[in-house]
Amino acid sequence: MTVSGVLIHVRPADAARVGASLAALPGVEVHTPGDDGRMVVTIEGDNDRDVSDMFVRLHDIQGVVAVTLAWHHSERSEEPDEAHAT
Repeated sequence: MTVSGVLIHVRPADAARVGASLAALPGVEVHTPGDDGRMVVTIEGDNDRDVSDMFVRLHDIQGVVAVTLAWHHSERSEEPDEAHAT
């Protein structure tokens, strides 16, 4: 599992729409609504690649000015990966 905390700057006029768009994305949770143009968001995924892909995707949302990584944590699963099992 991988978790990243990001700060997203949006145009204040677009904050409600951007917040709704973010909330609809899988693995994304909005913690601060961003009425002032700043949103605190976490991204959760199965691995670093999933979270990285979502981080890039956030930049494409209309009204988003900037996305800044604030925190990142990655853990390996204790369960064996079926793709690598023999």
